[in-house]
Parts: sequence; C-alpha cells; structure tokens
Amino acid sequence: MFPTPVLLAAAVLFSTAPQQTHLQDDTTRTRGQQDASDDVPRVGDPQRLETSPKRADGLDGSADISRTAGGGVIVKVGRLLGRILSVDESQVTIEMLGKPGSRATLPVEKMPHAALFTHFSRDVDMKDAAAVRDLADRAGRFDLHFQKVDVLDALAELRPEDAEAIETERQAAIAAGAASRLERAEMLRSAGEFDRALRYFRDAASYGDVAAARAARATLEEIDADASARETASSERDRRRRVAASDEKLDAIYTLSDEADAALTEGRKRFEDLEDATEILLGAEETLDEAREQLDELAGDQPTEAHKSLRMSLTDTQVQVHVELGYVYASLGDEQSARRHAGLASSLDPNDATVRQLRAAIASRDAFDTFDGDDVDTLREAGRRR
Repeated sequence: MFPTPVLLAAAVLFSTAPQQTHLQDDTTRTRGQQDASDDVPRVGDPQRLETSPKRADGLDGSADISRTAGGGVIVKVGRLLGRILSVDESQVTIEMLGKPGSRATLPVEKMPHAALFTHFSRDVDMKDAAAVRDLADRAGRFDLHFQKVDVLDALAELRPEDAEAIETERQAAIAAGAASRLERAEMLRSAGEFDRALRYFRDAASYGDVAAARAARATLEEIDADASARETASSERDRRRRVAASDEKLDAIYTLSDEADAALTEGRKRFEDLEDATEILLGAEETLDEAREQLDELAGDQPTEAHKSLRMSLTDTQVQVHVELGYVYASLGDEQSARRHAGLASSLDPNDATVRQLRAAIASRDAFDTFDGDDVDTLREAGRRR
C-alpha cells in the first residue's frame, strides 16, 4: 500500500493502579460513547511482516510501516483512551480522547516499550539512513524484534552497500522474535492453556528455518502424535483452578477470565447479527478490563508464576476480542473503530498472526466510502490471502 516504508505505529494498552495515574479531569465516558465518538482519531494501520511461502525466511519483505494518524500514539489507560503528548526522562503525559486539555501522567518505566518506540519514531525521517539506523538500534534495545526487522528492511533500501550485514542482523532479529513466541507457547502449555499454546507454537513455527521455528514444528509434531496432550494440559489447568479457589481474590479473577472467554466464544457465534456480536464482545472487553485491574492490584510489584500465567491468558483473550471487534466494525463499514481495535490488539501482541490478518483485511478495504457490506468471513478470508 505504501511505496516507501514509513514508521510503525501501534495503539498501546496500559493498565495501572489509580495512584500511578494523575488525572486533571477524571470524567469517564461509556464504552458506547468511545466507539461512536467522532473525535476519536484513527489509529494507524501498521502491518507486521506477513508469512510468505515465497521467502526462505518465512517473511514477506514488502510489509509497510505506517505513521500514527490523528496526532499522537493512542494509549488505553485503565478504561480510558488517550494520546501521548510528550515523553521525558521520568514520565509520559497523555490527553484523554474527547476531553481536550485533560492530562494524565504515567511513570515512563511503566509504559510498554512498544508505545515509547512508536512515539519516538513518529518524527524520524525514513529517508535519512543515519536516523533509520538509530531507530533500528532503539527497537533492539526495547526487544521489539519484529519492529526492528521492519526498520532494517527500510535501512537496506537506503544502504544497499550494507545489504549483507543488514541481512545478518535482520535474521538475528527474526530468530529472537521467533524465540519469544516459542517461550510464550511453552509458558501457556505448562499452565494448561492448551489451545492458546497451540496458536503460539504455530506462529513460532512459521518463521522459516531459525532454531525456534524448528523447535516449534517439532513440538507440534509431538503434540499431534500424543492423543493425551490436551487431556494432560486440561488437568494442569484444573489443578491451578483448585489452587486458586483457596484465594478468594485470585479465584474471582479466574471467574472473570472464564466469563470473558465464554463471551468471546458466544460473540463469534453471533456474526449473523453484528449488533448482538458487538454488544457481547464489548461486554467481554469490559470484563477483561476489570480482571486486569484486579490482577494488577493483587500482583503488585511481585507477581507469582500464577499471576504471570493468568495475565498472559487474559492478554491473549484481550487480543482476540479486539481482533473480532475489528472484523465486526470493518463489516459495518466503520473504518475508524476497526482500525482502533486493530491497533489495540497490535499493542498487546503486534506479532500475533490473527492481528496481522485483521490489518491485512482492513487494508484490503481500500476505500471504506465504497463499502458494500462485506461479511466477517469474507473479510477474514481477505486477510488470510494478503
């Protein structure tokens, strides 16, 4: 879509305890108002590299990197949406969407690296090789492996004489990214989250011939050959739930997680009635927000392994809820809301395959002003093909 690679942008989810956020105006808006508001800017349409059988490394080098639209990186603070205004050495200042002049300050160390990277890179001249080199290094310091791959692709066009060295660095970033996907898959599997783990194993397996991809494919083969794998994982999850039952607060969060999972499943069944699907999925989003708030408060600065695995599960469900809402809004012809939910999903897991497919589906709707009522299945298939 873009002839020249430009900057990667992503909306960012950030949940923090009330004492960590200082609002000058704390008036809230309802979820429906947020989705219908005309003053909510469109989140950019970044697309992480798509897997492609045409490339030995499993990646499509034509992926674009886009700038944030609407004047700032969009963040989600608790249940409020805002845009980053400034970042200094100690704090990040944001403005709440729909409330001009409002301010919230967040400790910079609490801000996800993806948000900081996107903010710092918004003003980079992508035709300046030195600036692009610095941007790639920043992505590396933030452990944003696939963002680094995108920037290195742009750098290779600017410095063809360094192509060999850049490709070596690019492959190292791909390997590190695949390893991070594999690590998450293993953590989810050990927590008994079998279906979630499978998605991450498959994602890791798609990255060509790097070590983590080979390991993921080997694990998938073992799982296919082990008829009891799902049952074993289910037993582990049941065990963890029994342990959680002895902790009233943790058990309540697990209950919210189960409710959100059930709502996600039900929402997916209601795509023949998009209004019903939207209501159910927005309800799941609210439930997940509440669960994350309770978990953050419970875990504090010393999360246990149980807290970490539960947070990972909640995040995975949040990603999928935003993905499905993205498809629903795209099917309704609401480009602004579709892009925003795609951005929020990307902020939680920019390298998730379903997020990349949603972005591709939205990109395939080249002109929403000529929208002709594509259904969810049509859009989903369009995303898979791109």
